[in-house]
Amino acid sequence: MLEAFDRAGKADEAEKLLSAAAQENPDTDGLLYALANAQDRAGLHAEALATMRKVLASQPQHTGALNYIGYTLVERGQPSDLPEAERLLARAVALRPDDGAIADSYGFCLFKLGRLAEAVAELRRADRLSPGDPVILGHLGDALIAAGRRDEARSVFRRALAPPAAGRGAHALADAQAMIDPRDRADRTEARVRVEIAQKLKSLAP
Repeated sequence: MLEAFDRAGKADEAEKLLSAAAQENPDTDGLLYALANAQDRAGLHAEALATMRKVLASQPQHTGALNYIGYTLVERGQPSDLPEAERLLARAVALRPDDGAIADSYGFCLFKLGRLAEAVAELRRADRLSPGDPVILGHLGDALIAAGRRDEARSVFRRALAPPAAGRGAHALADAQAMIDPRDRADRTEARVRVEIAQKLKSLAP
């Protein structure tokens, strides 16, 4: 239902329906998780974060919630949020070591913490797990620039702009628990990421 409403441009209506269902069934974690998804797609990011924290309080090993909260805190850009984000994302990586989106979130967090060598290593691992994902490659390129490796960053950005491989969806996820990818919000679509990367590549021209 959420997918259908979202494709029809009615994510706000899905949010209202799921909010009512969650109120009637407050102990159903699956409904809360779906509600957080709907809130995120409707642009209610503060509400989505609060709902996701409820999911995590009930299920401390919920990797989707760990990834969502951790990445959202990193994107919020407050240095005081980064220690919590690192703890949550490190736990998510331990639980799902083969998930490229989670590895990307953790690598992005390490980058924001200034731990560049660790960030580059984790983002390269994310790229191996989800090759060709422009969001991952964008983060990796940024980390390489910060580490002074501009030639490598240029190569990474060029690869991000290559046509997607057949059958590769942006941010393909392993199962429903990782359904919500905060990297794929309306203001961070793949098309926009590609535009940003093209601009960065231009700025790196010799």
